[in-house]
Amino acid sequence: MSKFKIQEKIKDNQHILYLNGKIDEDSDFSILNLKQQQIIIFNLEGVTGINSCGIREWINLMKAIPANSKVYFVKCDRAMIDQANMIEGFFPPNSFVKSFFIPYYCEHCDEQSNILCERKSEADKNPAYTQTSSCKNCQKDAEIDIIETKYFKFLKKN
Repeated sequence: MSKFKIQEKIKDNQHILYLNGKIDEDSDFSILNLKQQQIIIFNLEGVTGINSCGIREWINLMKAIPANSKVYFVKCDRAMIDQANMIEGFFPPNSFVKSFFIPYYCEHCDEQSNILCERKSEADKNPAYTQTSSCKNCQKDAEIDIIETKYFKFLKKN
């Protein structure tokens, strides 16, 4: 398993953070200085999981972000969405999930895939998605692999 890493980029007055690996007790967010940042973008595509100690570290990071900062989350994977649906404050009030992955499963070839879903605006509480998607492996129909009312619950908060 790869060690958790954070890659930082500053672009057009935006602080972009690329997170990679599993968020756990060894994840060190103390290296981040987000106090003066007006726009913070978390790219979560590389997150492979999060455990209970990682959740504690994540919540502490979210609490440290100034209330006047605008926080965006992009390419959120299922592990992060599942936690956001269960834990109050997982995504802070001053944040917006711009895009997230929806899991699909193909029973024909036993392939799982994730399709990126992008929200048009903060008011978009019902993003467009389909019940089926063409399987990348066999091109047959893959079905959505979530309980929609539970998986999309985070949209009501964020």
